[in-house]
Amino acid sequence: MTVDCRAPGGTEAERFRFRHHPYLGTDLEVWVAGLEEDGAVAVDEAVRAEVERLERVLSVFDQDSELRRWARRHLEQPGPELLEVLTGALHWQGWSGGTFNPFVGVIGRRWAEAESDGVEPTEKELAVLTAAIAAPRFAVGPGGGLTVLADLDGVDLNAYAKGWIVDRAIDRAQRACRRPASLDLVVNAGGDLRHVGFRPLVVGIENPHRPYDNEPPLTTIVLRDAAVATSGPSRRGFIVGGRRHSRIIDPQTGHTVERIASISVVAADAATADVVATALGVGDPDRAIDRANLLGVGCLIVGADGNLRSNEAWTALEKGR
Repeated sequence: MTVDCRAPGGTEAERFRFRHHPYLGTDLEVWVAGLEEDGAVAVDEAVRAEVERLERVLSVFDQDSELRRWARRHLEQPGPELLEVLTGALHWQGWSGGTFNPFVGVIGRRWAEAESDGVEPTEKELAVLTAAIAAPRFAVGPGGGLTVLADLDGVDLNAYAKGWIVDRAIDRAQRACRRPASLDLVVNAGGDLRHVGFRPLVVGIENPHRPYDNEPPLTTIVLRDAAVATSGPSRRGFIVGGRRHSRIIDPQTGHTVERIASISVVAADAATADVVATALGVGDPDRAIDRANLLGVGCLIVGADGNLRSNEAWTALEKGR
């Protein structure tokens, strides 16, 4: 995904740009307009501080994060932020019918072993693993109390939490800004991008069949007060016995996803765009478009065969150029 600071008419917008690494396992970009330099720096610091704070809560890589301590049962009840994300993850697992699953990493580990061994998992192995993660492994009661139902090993909230953190970072920046009505802000965490403000933003969607830094975007959309996320395996994959497999796994079958090269979703917030792109990117492309329409989000699917599918909400964003 590329971001162009030019407004749709081609006028260069004056933005302060900040880039930090590594955050959330990727690059964190913060672009600020509408403020003087000291105000822009303060906004960037607020974004960075909130991302750092929430990484300590939600990181799957940090053994001391609240999420990992809870998964090891060293923490009986999670704090309010982890509880909110866990509750959201349960909602989206139910909404998607299981195509979003916070324990799909359990199957991912088996594919990583296959890459090391050079032998693909058997159908029987995949069936056992998919059955093991099909039902939720925790539940949230009416009062917010959380009950553990099964082993929490392998829990990974990144496909929802990364966008959620971007949203919280923007909230924090707006509260920290002395002139929030003037603030125009973009936060981009490795392709989970959200914009707030008055200046439209031109966003280019990477061609998953040519994922090169100097390659022109496949298409562009005009984004304003919205978020976009892209899911796809173009830059990563499993190599098993000399054959490349997608890094995206269908939690319902255990197989890697080969029909969709990438899926991009535009929604009102980054958490929704992030999780919906993940949930819709593992099934039938036509059904994914139908579900995007029901949810009221923009959607572009690039098939493994190079064919494009999009809905009217996405087309309207392209026409905004």
